[in-house]
Parts: sequence; C-alpha cells; structure tokens
Amino acid sequence: MKKYFRELSVAGALGILLLVLAILAPSFYTPQPLLSLAATASVSLVVACGMALVIIAREIDISVGSMFAVCSVCAGLWPRFLLARFLEHLTERLSRDLGCRRLLSRWLRW
Repeated sequence: MKKYFRELSVAGALGILLLVLAILAPSFYTPQPLLSLAATASVSLVVACGMALVIIAREIDISVGSMFAVCSVCAGLWPRFLLARFLEHLTERLSRDLGCRRLLSRWLRW
C-alpha cells in the first residue's frame, strides 16, 4: 500500500474531482459532451500512443512536438489555400465566359 501511495493519491484526487463535477454539473455526463471531448483529444491520443511505442522500443525521438505543430499549421492553412485557388479559378472562368471582369474584381477584392 505504501509502495503505491502516489498512484493511489492521484486516483483518489481524480475520483473526488469527478464526483464534484457530477454534483455541480450533471449535464457533463451526457453523451454529447463526452463524445465531443473524445473527438477533440483523439489526435493527441494517437500521437501519445505512437510516442509510447517509440519509447518502449528504445528509439527515443523528441521531435514529435515540433512535427505535431507543423502538421497542425499545414492542416489549418490547407483549406484556405484550396479556397483561394478555387476562387481564382472561378473568377478567371467567369470573367472569360461572361465578360464581367470588373464586377468580379470589385467583389473579390480582399
């Protein structure tokens, strides 16, 4: 018992925190917030599982944080890049087909 005091104290603190949360905010335990929380944390969970496997195999790799940040930035910028390319193609096509270049240039001035 004394050997696992740290682990048991953390488990007890977590249990108390969940009990207080159940009393103060019982709507937290409905399925929708829990599914939302699981979906938000799933990316970090996959990265953590991969890092655990790397560490267990004794192939220590510390660059996962920077790679995670770079991939997050790329994933955030990619839709904007696609939208800009789509709008550029759309305006070019409409101005060529319909002859409304001046109207579209005013509308898409950003």
